[in-house]
Amino acid sequence: MNCSNHPQKRAVGNCSRCGKPFCEECIAEEQKETVVCFPCAAAIAAHEAAVGVEKRQEDREEREIRRESRKKSTYLRIFLPIAVVVALLMVGLNVYFKRSMKKSDAFDPNEFPTATMIIVDQAIQRYAADHGGTFPENLQAIGKYIDSEKIGSAPLNQFIYNRQSPTQYVLRQKGPRKNGVPEIVMTERGIE
Repeated sequence: MNCSNHPQKRAVGNCSRCGKPFCEECIAEEQKETVVCFPCAAAIAAHEAAVGVEKRQEDREEREIRRESRKKSTYLRIFLPIAVVVALLMVGLNVYFKRSMKKSDAFDPNEFPTATMIIVDQAIQRYAADHGGTFPENLQAIGKYIDSEKIGSAPLNQFIYNRQSPTQYVLRQKGPRKNGVPEIVMTERGIE
């Protein structure tokens, strides 16, 4: 049998990849009875190089993913405990101040008549909204519209309420004003 490239020379073996016979000059590698010709050796090297490039690219992508994962876990390790501490501080401060608040710190309607008057006026407005725009005949009718925890019903006697028509009213404070505060008159249009 003769060489595929040199027909005048005797073949010493067949390429284990393509199977063609080759002489000693045409054999690229000979390892453990495996013979490979130059074209097949080049193809094998190109394939291994390509696989190597793909493998290096995969390795690079895996390292980038691990790096991003470490960044995220670092953020979690830093910011999560800080957020928990801040939340616990807020809860603790809330509990502390609720416990330390004295009854005297609560809203006193007699001490703040103008604020109380605004709360009563808002109750009158809510009453009218529920009754088709008609205002109540007297202040006792707005009982369920007043925040009883804030002012209760006793302070209603501090005010003079006059319903002039079903859609008009005047709300005034009884008695003298404190410290020269001018009289405030509230109507369906707001403060007069």
